[in-house]
Amino acid sequence: MRLRFWRRDDPASFFAPELATGEGDPVNHPSHYTWLPNGFEVIDMAEHLNFNLGNSIKYIARAGRKSAVGIQDLEKAAWYLNREIQRINVQKENAV
Repeated sequence: MRLRFWRRDDPASFFAPELATGEGDPVNHPSHYTWLPNGFEVIDMAEHLNFNLGNSIKYIARAGRKSAVGIQDLEKAAWYLNREIQRINVQKENAV
């Protein structure tokens, strides 16, 4: 796994998508999910959230890394976020 570091004076560099090289284990540790520093993987955070929020994190983190066009991943993330907002609103309505 290749670690990618960023400059503290340029926080945006941390989120600048870089297409995954395909290195690593494509089943257990896909390169488009293992780009974070210190061996942290997206699943390390996503598994602590509910399904909708976990998927949102997953798609945001891999946007522009699994394919050169990250817009589809961002649209998927928005879809899961909207679904979670709807779930919370229904839950609030039913609690009243």
